[in-house]
Amino acid sequence: MTTRWPYLILRGTTAALALLGVGQAFLAGGFLAGHYDMLRMHLYSGVSMVVLAVVQTVVVLFVRRAGGPSELVRVGLILPVTLAAQAALGMTHILLLHVPIGAFMVVGLVRMMRTVWSDLPEEAWEAPAAKQVSEMAA
Repeated sequence: MTTRWPYLILRGTTAALALLGVGQAFLAGGFLAGHYDMLRMHLYSGVSMVVLAVVQTVVVLFVRRAGGPSELVRVGLILPVTLAAQAALGMTHILLLHVPIGAFMVVGLVRMMRTVWSDLPEEAWEAPAAKQVSEMAA
């Protein structure tokens, strides 16, 4: 059985979270510029980030089981909790914390995406048939 699918899903979830995080900054900026409908889109995007982070937590556990790095589990477990806390800060209008934490989270999400997209083990990309042939040859 190949371990490729958890890595592919992890790449997709990290890319989606990074893009949503960057989009959050644009939506917040649009709201501050006077486009008040963007605040609702900011809320919906934030909720979708929390849901996607929960999905990613399950994926991270599969990646770890397939031999992935243990640091991903720590990040994968912390991320949905942090995003939920960030959402609570925004909904209660505690912007003094919500805005800077959001900026740091975008940087962290982009760094996590870069890590996941560059530091995956080679066996994650081997086809199952090629892996079996290489195991039989050894």
